[in-house]
Amino acid sequence: MDYFEKLLCREQEILELAKSRQEVGYFGQEVARFLMVANSILKSVRPQDLSDGRFRGFTHVEARSLIEGFVWVFYLFDDDTKTSSRYEELLNGFKIDYAKLWNEEVLPNKGELHQPGTNWASLAKPKDVKSILDQMRNDRGDRFGYLYVVYRITSFDTHARNHPALVRSAFEQDASFPHLKIDCAFELIATEYLVILEKLRPTTTGAV
Repeated sequence: MDYFEKLLCREQEILELAKSRQEVGYFGQEVARFLMVANSILKSVRPQDLSDGRFRGFTHVEARSLIEGFVWVFYLFDDDTKTSSRYEELLNGFKIDYAKLWNEEVLPNKGELHQPGTNWASLAKPKDVKSILDQMRNDRGDRFGYLYVVYRITSFDTHARNHPALVRSAFEQDASFPHLKIDCAFELIATEYLVILEKLRPTTTGAV
């Protein structure tokens, strides 16, 4: 059984963690999202088609979102002594973005929404993905910096900048374009989620 399947087998345990508060709840909710989205991709696209340009607009865009979620989860739980402060950093990012949304003049139904705190817009911004990846190591001591390249590849798809018309125009000929081994990326993420899940298991059983 591969790591993704092992993680999938523990879905109910993960959904229980998703009911928890703060960083543990965030972990459970993000891993549950990962399982749902990744499983959907793996079931709807044949392995031989994962690198097909017709599908990458779907698979790469979704993978980018899952990679960004993974980066933050790993950052949160990499050092137990810093988990709370890093969660506050993540929370600040939400508050800043929500304040920007609230201040949009064309935002409809403002009266039905919660108003942001008066200081939210001026909070310190969280680290970006590259800064986090540059300082992280997995449980074997390997750096995750290389994942930033993966993240950047997916940005072309997310922003519709990888269409063959653009590639041909840029190089004045047909040219290859980097693509991801989606199944391998999901295996890597699942492996690290299993490590964190084991770390949380003794202290979160029954937490709500």
